[in-house]
Amino acid sequence: MRKRYFQVTMILALLTTMIGGVFSTGYAKTTKPIGITFPSMAPVKETEKPFILARDHAQRFKQAPKVTISNKKTYIADVYTTAGTFSIELFNRIAPIASNNFVFLSNHHFYDGDLFFRTIKNYIVQTGDPLQNGTGGPGYTWPDELPPHYAYTAGIVAMANSGPNTNGSQFFIVTAHDAQVLNQNPYYTQFERVIHGLSVVDKIANAPVTYNPMMNENSKPRKPIQIVIRTLA
Repeated sequence: MRKRYFQVTMILALLTTMIGGVFSTGYAKTTKPIGITFPSMAPVKETEKPFILARDHAQRFKQAPKVTISNKKTYIADVYTTAGTFSIELFNRIAPIASNNFVFLSNHHFYDGDLFFRTIKNYIVQTGDPLQNGTGGPGYTWPDELPPHYAYTAGIVAMANSGPNTNGSQFFIVTAHDAQVLNQNPYYTQFERVIHGLSVVDKIANAPVTYNPMMNENSKPRKPIQIVIRTLA
């Protein structure tokens, strides 16, 4: 099978100021209520590290993109971080809208400069909000692709939402057993899974956090964890 690769670079940077991040859009508010590498690669060069203050968080679109990816190809995203490297495979055959949305936003550098603004040990890590407060999105929503084909186990990547058919840009990666509670409420569209390097995601999930009064939980990273996504079509 012919493979089409698009490369994603995600860079974790330690910043000197605390940049807030909470998720207020309805999924997995704690670990109980409801609300995935190829061989090691070279570390990211210093000059490739992002500058979060240069990030334009106002980028928005009028409507969801048309699906242009193929269901006959395999899409692999190589993710490079300062914590290591991991790779994810898109579920473009079973979740074409979600997979296409991820490719579209990545190609438009929508995620560049965002943070893992919510991290919960043994549960999930969450990102994709340009406002870093759990309320941001791309300016459009798109329908759910449910029911999920897999259990919410470590490595599964799914969309965050605020109710039925409210998917936008925020997504989370399941890290451990506490996320099994999501299987009781499988309302989150799965569109990727980590296929190598899950230990890197675990490292992010285990980063020290502080109390988040808006969510009433300990989930705000003490030292912001930044991402940058660069896609090569």
